[in-house]
Amino acid sequence: LTKFLREMKLPSMAAVDGDHVCTVSEDLLRKFAAKIAMPLYPAESLRKKLAGTVVGELQYDAKGYVTDVKILVSPDTSMANSVEDALRQWKFTPRELEANKTAIRGKVTFSFAIDKTGKGAVSNAAPVVR
Repeated sequence: LTKFLREMKLPSMAAVDGDHVCTVSEDLLRKFAAKIAMPLYPAESLRKKLAGTVVGELQYDAKGYVTDVKILVSPDTSMANSVEDALRQWKFTPRELEANKTAIRGKVTFSFAIDKTGKGAVSNAAPVVR
């Protein structure tokens, strides 16, 4: 892990827990993403005029496949489900820490907003860093 962090030059943005799962910042997680999917604004949430921020946490394996998704913050169950569905479609560039491949975990934030005309839009709360 130390070698990996030195190469990434981001020592304060990643940590490894006891299970050898590397937790990274949202910016770094987005940088590792090879494919992303945006959540859809749920019709039910739009009808109720619900807006807000949804924070999801995902974990992916050494092959770059998402293995776990949790919703940490959401103003609405429908929005949470939409984010979960989108995050399960993400794909990542496989990563190797030291000589062993490991899982990587991180949070992703989405903003749900309704404009003056009543149209809903979903955006990334953080820019994608490439």
